Amino acid sequence: MEQVLACHRTAVESPDVRAVHQLRKALRRCRTLASALREVDPTPEWRGMLKASRVLFKALGGLRDTHVLVIWLDRLAPDDDTAGRNLRYRLNQREVALTATARTALAEFNRKAWRASIGPLAKSARHHPPGDPLFEQLAMRRLVAAYAQHRRALKGGSRTAWHALRVDIKRLRYAIENFLPDQHARWGEELAVLQEALGDVHDLDVLWDELQAAHLLGDPADRAAWRARLDVVRDARLATYRGLMTGPAARWRTWREELLSAERVTAANRAALALWGSHHGSDPQRAAWLADRFEAALDVLDTQDATVRRIGVAAALLHGLAGTSRERTSRKRVTQQLAGLPLPIDWVESERNACAMVLGALRRRAVKCPDCPDEVLPAVELAVRLLQLLDALAPEGADLPRLSISKTGGLLTFRVDPAPRNLHAPGRRLAAQLRVPIAISPG
Repeated sequence: MEQVLACHRTAVESPDVRAVHQLRKALRRCRTLASALREVDPTPEWRGMLKASRVLFKALGGLRDTHVLVIWLDRLAPDDDTAGRNLRYRLNQREVALTATARTALAEFNRKAWRASIGPLAKSARHHPPGDPLFEQLAMRRLVAAYAQHRRALKGGSRTAWHALRVDIKRLRYAIENFLPDQHARWGEELAVLQEALGDVHDLDVLWDELQAAHLLGDPADRAAWRARLDVVRDARLATYRGLMTGPAARWRTWREELLSAERVTAANRAALALWGSHHGSDPQRAAWLADRFEAALDVLDTQDATVRRIGVAAALLHGLAGTSRERTSRKRVTQQLAGLPLPIDWVESERNACAMVLGALRRRAVKCPDCPDEVLPAVELAVRLLQLLDALAPEGADLPRLSISKTGGLLTFRVDPAPRNLHAPGRRLAAQLRVPIAISPG
């Protein structure tokens, strides 16, 4: 944010090619940070920073695009090329108008408010160090999206598909660059090459559109010559991309094997859920205790259902959304809140809905899940009943107890120290759900 202020001062003095580019890069980095952190951090200044930067970033966008087109014309247009000369004149006229717009936006940028928000945001950001699993999950989402678009671009090869891939690669690069220093040290240079190559492809496509829109290629010979010039460079950039991202040595394989391993996905999802829950009423220590004991109980029961494990652990980490025993949150409200949570890696929408149902039923006797598919309903019911008992074993506001869970001769035993009261109802409901007897004893 301090770099934005420095670049802004330079751009105010002279909004030339370099100054505009440097200011947009600084703004983009800030916007990348804010977009990622506001997913889990309710600090209102993140939204304020995005809003404050949006107008200036957009106002500089058209000017930057014009600068880029002029640079490409200087590279590709022969000195005696009439079409190139006429387009350059048009772009110069456009640059004058866009520079005036940019100067207005630069003058209206509130430096005082921007500087005032640096302190609160810096304090908030310190809770999220680079390399945190939360950021791994962000990079995972970017990687999954980019790889899916990569396959579409190779299959169809349309301009739109390549442009969408460029955007996804850029988002992946910024996530790695800003949040994962270890991966950036290994992948950063290649991501920069990919972004630049696809960016050049997009710029050349836009330049072709400009030539056609201005009706400057009426002569078939001029049209063929320009198309040939553009295709030489465009094909070379796409060859650069394909050389890195296709075949046996494709970088996708390395990146996916490292970043999307099962262990890392599980850890990243859990970290993101825990952090999101802590900002929405969950006690972090109690949430971790509930999640750990929930998994321990499933291990004792030898439950192989991956769905119940996922939604139960998630509900434990997000237990604050269910409200308290005295002030329950409505099922509708829980569902609305969870809709704002980015979908964890490898989840499907039905699992998020199931998690919402678990949280909605956590403080209630009856488990109602009218929209749950038949195959998901047993997982929801088991997760609710087990979490209700664990919730009762660790009352709100009390110290977390020592708990061991075992199963011997068909009897499921919970030994808890200290043992709270009022455990009969949740114990009876879980026993009915599992169809096994349950013993709860001090110990």
